[in-house]
Amino acid sequence: MKKDEYREFMINKVYSYCVDYHLRHGYMPSVREICTGLDIKSTGTVCKYMQKLFARKVFVTENPGNARAFRIVK
Repeated sequence: MKKDEYREFMINKVYSYCVDYHLRHGYMPSVREICTGLDIKSTGTVCKYMQKLFARKVFVTENPGNARAFRIVK
């Protein structure tokens, strides 16, 4: 798998994890919970994937920087 394909694969996994987590718990996961759930070692990596989702308007936030302060639009 090429680097760009892997990145898109992981971005989709983060999206799917957030959707599933929200359905099970009623609120969004923290970055560390996403790391744990997807076995990703770095919170920075998850933040980069999430920033891509924010840029694509899949995730939105009214309170940047606050924990769990995002919602799914698409």
